[in-house]
Amino acid sequence: MKSNHTELPRRIRYTRKSTERADRQAASHDQQIEEMDRRWGPIDPSLLFQDSHTGTTFDRPKFQKLIRICEEYQRPREDPGRIEMYAPSRFGRILDESGKPDIGAYMSQYLALKSLGWNLEFITVALSGVEMADLTLIVVHACQSAEFSASLSKDVSRGKRSAARQGWFASGVAPFGTRRYDTRAERHLAPGDASTSGGGGVILVPHEDELRSWEAAARAYVEGASLEGVS
Repeated sequence: MKSNHTELPRRIRYTRKSTERADRQAASHDQQIEEMDRRWGPIDPSLLFQDSHTGTTFDRPKFQKLIRICEEYQRPREDPGRIEMYAPSRFGRILDESGKPDIGAYMSQYLALKSLGWNLEFITVALSGVEMADLTLIVVHACQSAEFSASLSKDVSRGKRSAARQGWFASGVAPFGTRRYDTRAERHLAPGDASTSGGGGVILVPHEDELRSWEAAARAYVEGASLEGVS
C-alpha cells in the first residue's frame, strides 16, 4: 500500500513498549518521544510508528509498516535517512525459537535497513559514523537486550533491571572497542570507575584508540596475514 508522502522522507521515528499498561513500562511512548523531540526536533506524525508489543520478535504491526516505508522510499547511500529510536532495545530483544538470544536476526534486520539507505540512531547510544565501531556497539546492545529478555535478569539488582529496561548500559565492563560514558557527570569512565549514583545514565561510546588498533589488525587479516602476524 502506497503512503501519502510525495517527497522522499529523511526521518522516520519508532517507539515501542512491551505492554499497554503504563505501570509496567520504564519508558512510555510519550517519554521516548519527548527525548527524541529534544534531540532531533518534532517529526511529521505520519512518520511516527508506535508498537505496544513484545520486542522478542520483529513481527510487530507498526514495525513492519516502517519497513515497508523504508522499502518504498529507499535513500541513496551517500545521503541516508535516519530511523530515530530511544534505545537499541526498542529495536528489539530478539529471541530464537528455543528462547535464546538471536543476535543474527537482530543484525540481519539492522543491515537490511542500512542497505535500503536508512540508518538507525538512538538516544542512549552514541554512534560514531565509523561502521566498524558502530557495529560493535550495536552487537553489544543486541546481546544485552536479548539476554535480558531470556533471563529477566533475575540475578541483577532492581536498579540495574530498571536501567536496562530504559536502554542504559548496565553490564559493568565495557566490551573491547567501547568505553562507558556517564551522561549525568558528562565524563568517560575508566575501568573500575563508578557511575553517578541513582542508576542509569551510562552509555557505550567508541574507544577510538582500541578501534584504530582493531581496524588495522582486521584489515591485515583480511589481506592474508596470519593471526600470529597481527597479534
